[in-house]
Order: sequence, then C-alpha cells, then structure tokens
Amino acid sequence: MCLMPCESPENHSGVLYEDVMIGQGSCVFDETNSAQAYNLDLSLWRRTLQHWAISSGHKTCLLRFDVSSLCTITRFADLSGVGALLLRMSEIRDLIVDDLSLAEVQLLRLTGNELRDSLSDTLDRRLRRSFSPYFPDVSAFCAALRIHHAVVGGSTTLSIMRPGKWCPNDLDIVVSPRYAHGIIVFLLDHGFKEITRTMHKDSLYPQHIEGRIYFDYHCYMNGNKKIDLCVVRHEAVTPANYVMTYHSTAVMNFFDGRAIFCLFPNETFNGTFLRNRFTPTGNANRGITKIQSRGYKDTGAYIQDRYNSGDIGRVTVDKLPRIWFMKATV
Repeated sequence: MCLMPCESPENHSGVLYEDVMIGQGSCVFDETNSAQAYNLDLSLWRRTLQHWAISSGHKTCLLRFDVSSLCTITRFADLSGVGALLLRMSEIRDLIVDDLSLAEVQLLRLTGNELRDSLSDTLDRRLRRSFSPYFPDVSAFCAALRIHHAVVGGSTTLSIMRPGKWCPNDLDIVVSPRYAHGIIVFLLDHGFKEITRTMHKDSLYPQHIEGRIYFDYHCYMNGNKKIDLCVVRHEAVTPANYVMTYHSTAVMNFFDGRAIFCLFPNETFNGTFLRNRFTPTGNANRGITKIQSRGYKDTGAYIQDRYNSGDIGRVTVDKLPRIWFMKATV
C-alpha cells in the first residue's frame, strides 16, 4: 500500500511506502468459473491509515494498492463412475464391502440412495455365511434365538462386524435357564450331540469378588462343527450382561436374532480392546493372545477402571455410554 499526501504530489519525501496485509481473501469457483465468495478484512488497513493521518498531519491522501494473489486449484476426482461400477457389478461390490466393518458399511450407505439400497443386505449375507455351516436354514436358527431369548456371542459376532483374515473355531450361544430347553431341542433336532457338560466353579473368578455369575457349560458337536452353549443360572442376568464377563471387550458383542450389537464400538471398530478383571474365563491370557494374533491391540486398560471407578466387580450394560447396533432381516 502506498500513501501519498495530496498537498505535495511531486514531493517524494512526503510519500510513505508500507507493505500492509489488509486481509486474506477466499475465492471458490464452481463449474462455470464464477466466483462464489471473496472477502477481505479491512480492519488492519483502516488502523494503519488512521495512524498515518494522525502522525503526518495530512487530512487527505492518494491511495495506491498493489494487489497480489496466490491461486491454488484443486481438482476433485469424479467418483460417480466408481459408484456406478459398484452398482452394476455386484461381484466387485461384494468383494470390496466384505473387507469393511459394518460401521464402515453403515457410513458408505449414507453416501447415496443407490448404495444405501444395494448394501442393505450386507449384514444378512454375513449372517448366512457364518451360520449356514451349522444350520442350513439360517432363518430358522435366527427365529430360535428370538423365541428363546438367546444370543450368539464371542468370535463369531466379531468376525461378522469386523472381518479379518481369520475364521472363528466354533459358535458361542448364551441362554437363560428358562429357555435353555428350547435351544437344546433345536440343536438336537439339527444333528448336534452333547459331548460334555461342566458346572461352573467359584475358582474360575478372582478371589473375593462380588456379584459372580454362575453358569453351566455344554459342548455340542455335529461332525467337525462345535457349539459352546452357556446356560446362565441367574434369571435376573440377561445373556447380554453375561457377555460382559468375557475376557476382553473385543468379544463383547452379540446377535439376538433381530440385530447385532457392539458394546464397545470405539475400541472394537478401531482394532483395540480393554481387558476385563471380572471374568470366569479359565485362561484369560490365552484368549487375549488369540485376539492379539487377529490384529487387535491391547490398550493396557481395564473396563473396570473406565466404567466402574476401579471396582473389580462386574460392569453392566446399563453403565456403558454408547452401544452400536445394526438390524437384520434374515
């Protein structure tokens, strides 16, 4: 900016040269190259001019502005063709989507109506793929879960929510004693035979712990397919709260025949986990090692420290600030 007093335009000694940043402009162009916004903050320039007028004693002046600008052009990729490709070629779409977590699929569906509709069956496809080796009629199995208020937990639900290069070894089912008989009959009708039955022992929990949950463990086999059935002995303890006794948050997920639930979405979908002090798992460290081998990182923290004020007792579902879920239609 150049300030030149009007009284002596030929007198260069009366000319004040000063570089002043009078503001920063923002200019956005649309497809027609017309400017959408351009704003300058002139407050600094006004203060500089006022200071010069007072110090020089001049009331009027000539102003000369040298305007310089830096233009940055960013070309955004046109992804409409990619979306069209995903819609036309379901094989490619499924190949890409199968590596995404359900939370990522949920976000992807928000990008457009076409993808929202075409990806609406993602959870159902994963449920069929996970359950069909055990039960040819997956819909009947999901109906049995709903009727008998049972849930599928453990590694199977984790692999459905956040797939990886690993497969669960068995199917974990949790049910209350009131509905256990119905689930057992369903398993027997589908060719499964009981191999072992174990009564829960106090020694499985840490010493002097309050609020222990007792359960009976049943193992069923059909060929090389194995199902672990846990019958919770407490009527007041729901299968969902029993899931909270697992060794870490990575496996604290369940499917109840209607929807799949993730009790610790922030950790699970980011590939991390919290440990659990309140667990009857016979060898919790072995379970932790297995989860780590599947790519999950140990935060070094315990859920009791975060949600139970350090009490080593059981953390219940109602104490959790956020639960993620996705409905199924299978």
